[in-house]
Amino acid sequence: MFYSLKNNKIKLVIGWGQAKRSCGNLKTNGYGVDFSEFYSLSVLQIIIESIKLISNKKVNVVVLTGGDRFSSALFVNQKENNKYDNQRKIIADMLSIDGISKIILMPYGENNVPLDDLNLFINNIPEIDVMDNIKTILLNIDWINILSNNISPHNICIPDGVRYLLNNGWSINDIILMSITSILDESNSEFWIKRVGNKVIFNEVVDFFYLVSIFSTKIYLSIHLMNKIEKVMSRTNLSDAIRLTVHTKKDRNDIPSIYLLGRDGGNRLSQHTCAVFYDKKLHFLTKLEMLLLNKEFKEVYVHDSLFKEGFKSDQPFIYVDKESESYLEDISKYRFFY
Repeated sequence: MFYSLKNNKIKLVIGWGQAKRSCGNLKTNGYGVDFSEFYSLSVLQIIIESIKLISNKKVNVVVLTGGDRFSSALFVNQKENNKYDNQRKIIADMLSIDGISKIILMPYGENNVPLDDLNLFINNIPEIDVMDNIKTILLNIDWINILSNNISPHNICIPDGVRYLLNNGWSINDIILMSITSILDESNSEFWIKRVGNKVIFNEVVDFFYLVSIFSTKIYLSIHLMNKIEKVMSRTNLSDAIRLTVHTKKDRNDIPSIYLLGRDGGNRLSQHTCAVFYDKKLHFLTKLEMLLLNKEFKEVYVHDSLFKEGFKSDQPFIYVDKESESYLEDISKYRFFY
């Protein structure tokens, strides 16, 4: 910080992820930006303006978008990821007051770890670490990309059971929903076996998801250990930047963590939530959490004219109380940040 204050500008850097994951509509509606991202970017811009006001210096926050970093583990749809980043850039540019102190989105860069070194790490990842992280990775793999584009992840072929279900009235989202919920909680299996009507096909499909998740978890953990953000900072012009993080890190209290969805949002990220406004308060929830509220919500879509060309999205921008007639006024008065 003191080094930055000696210069004419202050540079912050934060790693902040990939496009949204729908997880069979358990989490979100799809890949696109919604009010969750708008809120998160607003939080970062508030930080920029606050530091600028105190220091009287130019301030930038570089967001390392990370789409390529874990692509070999999560099978990121690069086209959708680029579209998501472009939508975030449009919002970030709009939020900048002077066009100088602003949020800059920068790709993390492809994983450049030598294959032999990576394989060595993969083969030595403890099983307990794999089991501790597999459910998180299961929810972050881009299954829509895999199934829609007939990808064989880690050279594991998509089983015939998937094609059988698709030919018998199932959607890709149905298959993802079945597999994820069955792996997360085995007690859900009985319901899905009855719906499939064939236990062998059910096991074949769920086993595919589980096996891919095991391999992906090993690769993800290996890349995380070998291709750290500090390496990216050292090989770019970010070596003098002040590092921030989107998650509280128990082992790195020296790195300030930013709650991008506010204090109530905690460690949650916009990629995994929808924005929901009810009871005069803004909430960031998964689609499943919204369903469990047993409330009716109205979908609000953004007008094409609100953002410049290139932003257009067919996903709801925010959900509001179905009975609310003053939600725009209420949201406009909502206090950002904390």
